[in-house]
Amino acid sequence: MNTGRPSGGALRARLARARLLSHPRLLGWCDAAILRSSGGARRRLVLLRRQVVDAQLESHPSVARLNARIERRLLGFRPRWNGRPVSQAEIWDLVSREPDPARRRAGYYANEPLFVGLEPDVRALVDARNHRAQELGFASYPEARLSLEGLSVRSLRDLSAPVLALGRTASSALREASPTGSWFPWDMMFAQRQATAHVRRGFSAADCIPAVRAGLKKWGFGPADLAFRFRRWDTPTAGLALHGQLPADVGVVCNPRDGIVHYSVLFHEMGHGIHGRAVRGPSPLFRSVGFPGFAESIGGLFEQVTCELSWLRTRPGISAEEARRLRASSYAALAFRMAELVGEVESELRLYGRADADLTGPRRRFLHGTLGYDDHPPISWVDPYHLSPGFHRASYLLATCFTEQVVAAGKAATRGALWPNPRWGPWLKRTWLRPGQRDDWVPKVRKVTGKPLGPAAFVTTARQEMAQGLAG
Repeated sequence: MNTGRPSGGALRARLARARLLSHPRLLGWCDAAILRSSGGARRRLVLLRRQVVDAQLESHPSVARLNARIERRLLGFRPRWNGRPVSQAEIWDLVSREPDPARRRAGYYANEPLFVGLEPDVRALVDARNHRAQELGFASYPEARLSLEGLSVRSLRDLSAPVLALGRTASSALREASPTGSWFPWDMMFAQRQATAHVRRGFSAADCIPAVRAGLKKWGFGPADLAFRFRRWDTPTAGLALHGQLPADVGVVCNPRDGIVHYSVLFHEMGHGIHGRAVRGPSPLFRSVGFPGFAESIGGLFEQVTCELSWLRTRPGISAEEARRLRASSYAALAFRMAELVGEVESELRLYGRADADLTGPRRRFLHGTLGYDDHPPISWVDPYHLSPGFHRASYLLATCFTEQVVAAGKAATRGALWPNPRWGPWLKRTWLRPGQRDDWVPKVRKVTGKPLGPAAFVTTARQEMAQGLAG
């Protein structure tokens, strides 16, 4: 199961997990035992069955060895700029800060030598995952992964449609406000940074960690909640949380830079750390942060603090008007990113539908025709989110829906604003974090908020914020 810290490397741990949980009769035994049981024993068996499915999907040698090979190449790669190797954080800074559009473009494509070279291996990984999923009775690997959280491809697409429409509106608003004449992804990143250039001192790299810790304290989290290892280090993604034997073994890796986006990322990763520290339960099956949809939803909820006017006003040099505009631009950027994610998820579904599918043409049409970018060759569809567990992008769509619904419920339960509100931390721990895997999270959303998980709350809030904050 996903507990403890591997002593011989990730691949060895995955293969050991496969040996433990891949007996051909184990799933059948779980199914029969579930039918005969009730109460806490039944819940343990349900959780065990999910771990068995997960292990037979992700830890089978045909999948695990490919995943490890891709992981080694990914982690060993350093993009090059001006003839020297640089970090991923430096590439991010280059694309978002460089006034020369040609240099921004070069930075945007800096990882292409790695990702294009990985495409054959990732296609092979997709094929192996699909084969494993079909062996277990699922139509595809995405269906198998979503089933572990009580969802399906169809339910995911139902959530996605309204988000896509909102993204088109956000794209038009962001392009209209952009200082660049062209509109490519590297222009988008530059325009977003330029929009906050006049308040940059409010989001310095030096103050990022202290400010986030102070924000969490005013949210009701104390030293024990933050008692996990933190390391400042460059990662292929913006940040990473590492969960071993919970709740004791938790680590967070992040590389904060200046800019509000890095404050959001750090809140998100600290949220994962607090989640890991908070879980309780009678066995490791219960002491888990869950599968990616729920885990990322908790991270997204913590990230929401950086959209709060009250928090923005605490940053140096941020007036009430500037805070209002920052909140609006954050919602616009998130709405646009959610639309991008819909396209990326559909691209992945196309790939899992046929491992040799052409992804470049449909992606190019989506970027130009749906998102409104000027026509350009899309970057490779390969990125770190194809690593185990795969189909991870869908989790961020779920997280956005979860966050807005739960914020409204939390305000009512704690009788106050989202932030600063010291009652929020205890409520979050009591309601969502400490129970671990005692309950399934998707039905629990309906129980806590009174409505099924969906995009309506996010779409409504984002439209209001964009209309009020971006006007004038």
